[in-house]
Amino acid sequence: KGKTAIATGAELSVDPDFYRFVLKTAYGVTDNFEIGMTVPYVFGSDATEGFEDAAIGFKYRFFDEGKYGPSLAYILSASVPSGRDQLSTDGRYSVGLIISKRVGPVNGHLNLFYTKPGKGSLEDEISFLTGLDFAASHNFKLLAELQVKKSSFSDKIDSIEGRIGY
Repeated sequence: KGKTAIATGAELSVDPDFYRFVLKTAYGVTDNFEIGMTVPYVFGSDATEGFEDAAIGFKYRFFDEGKYGPSLAYILSASVPSGRDQLSTDGRYSVGLIISKRVGPVNGHLNLFYTKPGKGSLEDEISFLTGLDFAASHNFKLLAELQVKKSSFSDKIDSIEGRIGY
């Protein structure tokens, strides 16, 4: 509640060849309700560069973590078209479910998301993310994540990412 988070990300795509820079921000309105925004920018492409569809949404935790049970939250978001045909999905909406549980110094999560693009020629997107963070000390965490994704440009899984960090 009352906290703001800002994150950036960078991605290199090989086919098609481009770079994506993402700026994300979120604000905790209450302990269970958060609003957020994502603004992606593509560059280095032979075809085009510029802003992709920006998204705004919210996350609501509807079930708090108990001694044995996980916390449950859902995410709803929508994006507006960027106005550039090469970079736009003509808007889209997304729904997601987040399951989280802490056991001692380890926090685990499981996320499932479904996205429906506005452009009829694109496929629906499905992504699955799971991860752990380990509190190694008071202000130091080790992180590991695995993301499996079927993008709007494919009818099968086309991305598997593993991430580690601190």
